[in-house]
Amino acid sequence: MRNVYIVVIALFIICVILLAASFFWLDSMGHKKFYYIVELEAKPFGSVRVDKFVTEDKRMYKASSQMPFEDLLTDHRAGLTLEKDYALDEYSESNSGSGAHERCLVR
Repeated sequence: MRNVYIVVIALFIICVILLAASFFWLDSMGHKKFYYIVELEAKPFGSVRVDKFVTEDKRMYKASSQMPFEDLLTDHRAGLTLEKDYALDEYSESNSGSGAHERCLVR
């Protein structure tokens, strides 16, 4: 009888672990990251990171770039949200560094 309890508890623990792992796997399927190196005259000039999130009814893209050798605006961040039929839902952009600039469009 003791072995039956051990097997039931072990199966319960395995089911809980598999359930938690499935949530992490589903979250990673809808989220992708892309990294780019920007070169100017065959020398590294900056970097760009793009995050893509896919949900049930929206697609979101967030881009972050750093150009340390630019004159004024060295950090750029942009966000784009599209609806299921690829209609623009929200757009935002901000630049920072020595100068400051911000732009936002919300439908």
